[in-house]
Amino acid sequence: MPIRIGGDSYLVPAPLVGFQKEFITAGNGEVVGNNFTFTLNGVLLPNKGNPIATGDPVTSSFSSAPWTTTQDPCDDPSHNMTDDQLVVAMMAKQEELRRVFSGNAVQVEILGYNSSQGIKFVGDVLDISFAEDGRWILPCAYTVTLRTSNFIESVEAGLFSNGSSENAHTYYVSAADETWSLQESDTPVLSTGDFGTLSRTFDVTHNLSAVGQRVYASGGLFLNGLEPWQQASGYVRSTIGLGFSNFPSGLLNPQGNYGYNVANRTFTEDIDKRGGGYSVTETFTVFDSGLLPSGAQALETIDLTVDRNENGITSVTINGNINGLNTIDPTSTTNSGINKYPNATGYFNTVEPLIYERARRGSALSWLNPMPRTKGVSRNPNAGTVGYSYVYTDSLPNLIPGSISEDIQVNDTYPGQIYATIPVIGRNQAILQYVNSRTSYQRTLQINVTMSGITQNWTNGDINGSGVWAGFTAANVRSWLISEKPSVTRAAEFNGIYEAANPANEASVNALKVYYDQPNETWNAHSRNYSFSVSWTYERNN
Repeated sequence: MPIRIGGDSYLVPAPLVGFQKEFITAGNGEVVGNNFTFTLNGVLLPNKGNPIATGDPVTSSFSSAPWTTTQDPCDDPSHNMTDDQLVVAMMAKQEELRRVFSGNAVQVEILGYNSSQGIKFVGDVLDISFAEDGRWILPCAYTVTLRTSNFIESVEAGLFSNGSSENAHTYYVSAADETWSLQESDTPVLSTGDFGTLSRTFDVTHNLSAVGQRVYASGGLFLNGLEPWQQASGYVRSTIGLGFSNFPSGLLNPQGNYGYNVANRTFTEDIDKRGGGYSVTETFTVFDSGLLPSGAQALETIDLTVDRNENGITSVTINGNINGLNTIDPTSTTNSGINKYPNATGYFNTVEPLIYERARRGSALSWLNPMPRTKGVSRNPNAGTVGYSYVYTDSLPNLIPGSISEDIQVNDTYPGQIYATIPVIGRNQAILQYVNSRTSYQRTLQINVTMSGITQNWTNGDINGSGVWAGFTAANVRSWLISEKPSVTRAAEFNGIYEAANPANEASVNALKVYYDQPNETWNAHSRNYSFSVSWTYERNN
């Protein structure tokens, strides 16, 4: 059977052809690829056959004539070559053979007698060897070994289509691997509604890799234009499959068994162009979304501290850190490929009203003032996190709406004896004389309050780059200084505190004999600090 190389060069005499098909099998028995190995065992004749050696000095070439008309072993003439020329002719023919079998992408056609139909492939040359028999004057045996992954043309197209590997591979690989790793995470899911309810989370790692094959089309071009690493990439993505859907059901299968969700999916992609390899490492966070608010997927860590100071005031500090989960597929081509920060802020907006209750329950105190003494919120859009810190105390409840802190003091001065101090000459101490009377009762009320933010009566456009409101009016500032005073905005509450401390409202006090000094108040519109003081002098009925 004729053997044609490169589309126009016939090997004459035609070599014997050995053929082997090797199945590439993964550990689970799946056939991931195959190789076809062809062995051409032929003979070179120094004065006959194709390639042809002629002339003095000797040159060699492949005849473009059909194999039936090329010099063949039956031709008797020796073409007038001497023994020296025969040795050189053999070496020239070996070089010609090495030329046509020089490396990768060699097109080989094994044809039927006088037919264009046969096995046709483009393969890579694994080796070429020449026997020492005949001392290169007599016939010289040679062996060429080629490997291919597919045929560019099959004998029976109805059985195997052109370009077929005979195993219907969409992508061609010589090796493939897939591993999964699952471990419990240190950060559980914390219920937003129940401070004590936790659910496990898992960290999952998915490793996929493949080594692609050189697969050729007619003319030595890569089949479908795919280089080996692209064959490997296609195999990994379409055959093994990315994502969590094919997670094996082993000892733990949180998504399958518990209905957990997947988030924080990330890719690490490695391409080995020279080696033809492609690998992907996927990581996932697998979590129970049933404890989280709808549309706000995040993981939260909380630290709670209870301290009691020397004044007997207990303070409860609750610190939290919210890490938003990215629930958008990383292969998304949209600009909004990460939603960790929106998830973190949405989660915080849900849990912020619950922070006080968490602090109260976590401290095991029967009473905790719901107004935080201090609070702070930090936001990191890049990292997709929100942090918060709130401090509560078991101090008395506030009485004035809008106040951040209150300090109300009452000082009582009780009657003392009135006596005269009379100095006497020559006496080492004065004479004390009781005049049979006492001083009056006195009471002082002191209120110190820090109020929340001012009511804004300006726009951003009113303020210049130096932060100065150059166009303010007296009415604008009067609103800050007078109208915003707590004694004005919260007159009823201040009057209630006043009346609670007023001695005239006590049954044992003579209401007609109660007198107050000038009340005094101080209001700092910038710091929002307000103070009020008043003193009473009064008589009791007994």
